[in-house]
Amino acid sequence: TGITLKDGDTGWFFGEDQARYLIACSFDQAEDLMITAANADVPIAMVGKVGGDQITFGNFNHDLADLTHTFRTSFAAAVA
Repeated sequence: TGITLKDGDTGWFFGEDQARYLIACSFDQAEDLMITAANADVPIAMVGKVGGDQITFGNFNHDLADLTHTFRTSFAAAVA
């Protein structure tokens, strides 16, 4: 599954700890989550969306099929 993340610090997006989480959910679930977070005075932000056939991080954009192929074949090629 592809993903599009807004331009920003990728380490911050994926550096989960006890105070920060990256959550994937449907649009309706996101709406409910944002309302619940606002009511609890918990900061929340939408940083991107999941879907499609591209991986996009800010200005970086690449075809998911090419990246999948590289992931699945690189180790075998390195030790051959």
